[in-house]
Amino acid sequence: MNVTVYPNSINTNNAKLEEELRGDKFFDVIKYPRATFQSTKIERTSATSGKITGDFTFLGVTRSITLDTTLVGAGKRPMDGKLVIGFSATVVSAARISV
Repeated sequence: MNVTVYPNSINTNNAKLEEELRGDKFFDVIKYPRATFQSTKIERTSATSGKITGDFTFLGVTRSITLDTTLVGAGKRPMDGKLVIGFSATVVSAARISV
C-alpha cells in the first residue's frame, strides 16, 4: 500500500492559517511538496482491524511507523460499481522525526 499526501492541499477555511502552514515554518510545501507512506508489513488482528507498518517520509525525513487500522465500511461506488473500502488509522509507534 502506498499513500501520497500533498500538504499544499490543506484546507482549514482560514486563508491566513493555510498560508502559514504551507510556509517554511511548518510544511514547507515548496521544498517538500508531498508526504508519503509505503507499507512494508500488513497484519490482520481481527475481522475488522489490523496493523500496517511502513516507511513515512515527511519534510525529507523517512521513519518507520505502525498504524492501528479499523475498517469503516465497504461498498460499490454508485457511478461505476467499483469496490471501495474505507479505514481509519492511528499511529501507535513511530521513531521520533527531528528536522
